[in-house]
Amino acid sequence: MKIIGMTGPSGSGKTCALKHLEQKGVKVIDADYMYHELLRHNLPMLDAIKARFGITDRKQLGEIVFADNKALGELERITHPFVIDEIKYRLDTYRSLHVDMAAIEAIALFESELASLCDGIILITADRDKLVDRITARDSVSREYAEARLNNRIFSNKATFVIHNNGDIANLYSQIDEIYTEVIL
Repeated sequence: MKIIGMTGPSGSGKTCALKHLEQKGVKVIDADYMYHELLRHNLPMLDAIKARFGITDRKQLGEIVFADNKALGELERITHPFVIDEIKYRLDTYRSLHVDMAAIEAIALFESELASLCDGIILITADRDKLVDRITARDSVSREYAEARLNNRIFSNKATFVIHNNGDIANLYSQIDEIYTEVIL
């Protein structure tokens, strides 16, 4: 099974690209969605978050960690092992089902061990103003909050493929199709 990693800043178009791959039959894993699911029912992870931060509400946690890199690192040290274990479990399930290709979308792909699981990595990015505009429109947050979310990540130059997503959705899909064809063949 081929595994593609996908990363990039918030607002870059990763989720749209992932959905496009899913329509092509690729099994997709969205690490952020998985984290949200684990926040609903994984008691050991919730207990660890509550012990460190005193809360488990996702929005309140976001306000704390996006304003403080140290706090973000602490949250990731708590949550990454749970998310990674779940991703590995799903990949093992896909292998047992003889799936041809899976894609993992994770904003912290390089900071976690997830990058090492991938046969190739797509970095999707866009101009900063475009990212801020997308985040504020999508999440109904202030420009300041969107800026804070973008200030906490540095993306590696270790990507196999780089997509500059400053255009429309058709352009993004076209670039994803080219990569899909190259990887799957």
